[in-house]
Amino acid sequence: MMLSLCAIIALGAAAPSYRIIDVAADFFAYHDAVKDADAAARMEAWTSTLEAKHKDFFDQVIYRKKDGEERERFKGWCIETFWKDVAPRVDSLRRLRPSIPGEIERVLASFRKAFPDFEPSTEFYITISFSFRGKVVGLDGKDVFAIGIEQVQPGTAEIPITIAHELFHLYHFKTFQAGGGLYRTLWAEGLASYASAMLVPGQRLSAILGFPGGKMNRCQELLPEMAAELRREMGKNDPRIQRIYFGAESNDTQIPPEAGYYVGYFIAEALAKERSLADLARLEPKAAFPLIARELDRLAAAKTRRLLVFTKCSGFEHDVVKRAANELSLVERRLIDLGKKDGFEVKATKDGSIFSSPELASFDAFLFYTSGMLTEKGTDGQPAMTAQGKAALLEAVKGGKGFIGIHSANDSFHTPGDSFENSPTPDPYIAMIGGEFIRHGPQQRSTMRVASPKFPGLDKAGESFALNEEWYTFRNFAPDLHVILVQETKGMQGEDYQRPPFPATWARKHGKGRVFYTSMGHRDDIWTNPLFEHILLGGIRWAFGDVEADVTPNIREVTPQASVLQPKPKS
Repeated sequence: MMLSLCAIIALGAAAPSYRIIDVAADFFAYHDAVKDADAAARMEAWTSTLEAKHKDFFDQVIYRKKDGEERERFKGWCIETFWKDVAPRVDSLRRLRPSIPGEIERVLASFRKAFPDFEPSTEFYITISFSFRGKVVGLDGKDVFAIGIEQVQPGTAEIPITIAHELFHLYHFKTFQAGGGLYRTLWAEGLASYASAMLVPGQRLSAILGFPGGKMNRCQELLPEMAAELRREMGKNDPRIQRIYFGAESNDTQIPPEAGYYVGYFIAEALAKERSLADLARLEPKAAFPLIARELDRLAAAKTRRLLVFTKCSGFEHDVVKRAANELSLVERRLIDLGKKDGFEVKATKDGSIFSSPELASFDAFLFYTSGMLTEKGTDGQPAMTAQGKAALLEAVKGGKGFIGIHSANDSFHTPGDSFENSPTPDPYIAMIGGEFIRHGPQQRSTMRVASPKFPGLDKAGESFALNEEWYTFRNFAPDLHVILVQETKGMQGEDYQRPPFPATWARKHGKGRVFYTSMGHRDDIWTNPLFEHILLGGIRWAFGDVEADVTPNIREVTPQASVLQPKPKS
């Protein structure tokens, strides 16, 4: 006999209660009863037990109010999907199910602190959903909450995030109806996404939205274009546009599924700087409309990113950054071309005085291909940075600007002392960039092992790749490096490479700023190599903050002997 666990959880002696209706338990009982039966028996048991017991829930929530032949086709798909995808996971889902009521209670406790007037007198359904993680849906004339446990990842923040999102819908929909114009859905989902970020703090936006990194990056690239289209369509109720921006299914456009949640989040985040979340939730549609329109206009007109490319060389000046007469160097030309293609503006200079000028604040990131003590005029004869300019650079990065170091960028501002020993107190610039140049051996073909394949720009690199290049060796690695590429030293020629594998391309957070470094970039042909360009562009985008990446420190796991340096030369 199939039993439903129907728990009533009190919110307090004087508070109303809500009911948790455990449809998932009946799915499990159905599985156990007919797991060895044929397809016909499974279909009959589905209809006579599951469907009959929860008829309204199946009709209105699981089957999405479909009828006739369309309903029967969808029902058949649900049964097929259950036995193909859900049945193999039944044991793990059984273990997950008992934790859900406790998660609801915990999130609800936080929710009621933020919204004390919230009284959730409704049903919370724990179910197999076949299509959604969480959903607030009309059932028999009232809004109920449903969570599809096969759609969430156990042991992650996905469950509390989903609960928080849908609790906010329950709260918001008391005064605001999402149906109607496109702006209503955009507002409802954007506010709920932002609310879940506030109620489940410390999570990346990709986790809040449930988007993989590639999808996040694509949304960021298309943000101005999407905002402009949503602004044009916001007052209309076009089912096709609704499906494109809020449907989970793939569509026939370049817009990623559910991208409307991404746009809506940024609208809510901006407006939350002006009003409390509770005040935003109480806005009437006619009051919300112009605010949403204003923010869409702002997002559509998002400013072009500015990159300062700095190639002053107080020490050795590489050919790729040398200027001939009044012509820009190869590196400067390539980066300007890359900016034109990717939509960012480049200012190229060798003049270190720019770091003491008000213009410094106008840049979103700084790219260094430098060498030597940059506070000295040095080899190229260009104006030096001042000590105050160096401090301004470091403070700008710490405060949230991006930094990209190429090849000899960490051959600048060397730490005093023996260059073949690690220093407990590296120069502040070296501490920021994350590692310090020691020496290099002869140019040769060597292997880069990919340690972070999901980092932007690494999607075409495979597990490893080889290039002919001038390969640097390093010391004074920051302990919080996220290693992207590893220099494989086995088989390399020259005493400088007689050491264990070590980081060669990496990323790290410096305060609020993002730092990316790669040792590649010495040879002319590297700057026309499509893979290098793709990796560099990924690093620039990440440093700008235009794309997301997991930069959890991994140097100890990926290159555990990175601090073991090559032998000190005898002469």
